[in-house]
Amino acid sequence: MSRCFSFASLRDRCLESTFKKSGLRLTTTGLGDDTVMQCWVPKLRQDSKPNLLLIHGFGPNAMWHWADIVARMTRHFNVYVPYLVFFGESYTTRPARSEGFQAQCLMRLMEAHSVTSSLSVVGLSYGGFVAYSMVAQFPAVVEKVVIVSAAVCMEERDIVEGRFNVPSLEVAAELLLPQTPEKLKELMNMTLTKPPKFVPNCFLYDFIQVSYACSVFLGSITLFLFCFGSKSFSYVLNKFEFDLSDYELGIWFKMSIFVGVLEIT
Repeated sequence: MSRCFSFASLRDRCLESTFKKSGLRLTTTGLGDDTVMQCWVPKLRQDSKPNLLLIHGFGPNAMWHWADIVARMTRHFNVYVPYLVFFGESYTTRPARSEGFQAQCLMRLMEAHSVTSSLSVVGLSYGGFVAYSMVAQFPAVVEKVVIVSAAVCMEERDIVEGRFNVPSLEVAAELLLPQTPEKLKELMNMTLTKPPKFVPNCFLYDFIQVSYACSVFLGSITLFLFCFGSKSFSYVLNKFEFDLSDYELGIWFKMSIFVGVLEIT
């Protein structure tokens, strides 16, 4: 289906319209060291509004993560929705792969858009790791941070004690990175509070082709991040010579492990 008509691609176009109607425009910013980042930014920034940065996790793209709330948020905030490096059209030729590097890139992106203080940050899943790193590196700039569905407090001993018990990385990758409609249904039943009773396989296959078109290897990377934190994530990415810009990273990661709010005063 995706070769002639794609519902997932149509959904992307609808979401673009939603973001534009919410007062945002898509920009591409060069950071000066062979690093380029895309970001939805306010068409007209208002100094009277606080600044809010929404950091996506693994998934189809940033719009899918934030479309349900972006219109409401733009009423009260100057909203910025970036595409992290190796997502969307954001990329770098530098070898850095850590969430710390992502946080540094986001900070430089915000500076390019004249946001240098009083920044609130919301991070979802992998974006939660990046948000955590941002507040650690730039406490004078990040005023408040909300971390959703990101196991920033998990340690290796938690895995040893069986808090995330899977027989192998391969099994977890098959579940978290579905390559068939059946596996995607299994993931939906596990992660959605009200999974749909019936979804045609053609819709699911189209979604997989558009949003999960990457190798199972990336699922293993995600599992390393989830299980052992950012150090293992950086280790795996640097161990293998892998150009992630050639892939659309695909993992709709909704396993809520940690939800917290940190207010930096």
